[in-house]
Amino acid sequence: METIKLDPLKAEIKTLVLGGKKLTKSIFRQIEFRDCVDERMNFTGDKCFGYVKDGEHRFVLWLYNGNLRKMGLSPYMRLKELEYDSTTLDIELFVFKCKLGYYATEERGGYTIEFKEGERQKYNELVVKVKKLISEVMENQIFL
Repeated sequence: METIKLDPLKAEIKTLVLGGKKLTKSIFRQIEFRDCVDERMNFTGDKCFGYVKDGEHRFVLWLYNGNLRKMGLSPYMRLKELEYDSTTLDIELFVFKCKLGYYATEERGGYTIEFKEGERQKYNELVVKVKKLISEVMENQIFL
């Protein structure tokens, strides 16, 4: 019989300390929401610490003018997985935030989004930036 040997694995668990105390879920839930990206998906904060998973949702934890803030990642994560011709509300919220020209057309209980001339390319570029942002943030999970 063949012997299986397991090598020990070292893992680093990252926690955030505020004023000498570990950030707890209770404190985390009191942190104000604020988008950490502008309409061109550029980071607008001073520092990004990583993300926190709270139930099924993920939040970016970041610093803005010396204040701790959080931003929900769920709409951006769903956007990352969607086709560009998606008919979801996430797409519409994203193009509205990015101030892109578009039309929303109702169809069979749903709707589709059509871009005005030249806006489709801008949309594609912004989606690429979102994918990059998410991949960078997902490398740093913070545990509460």
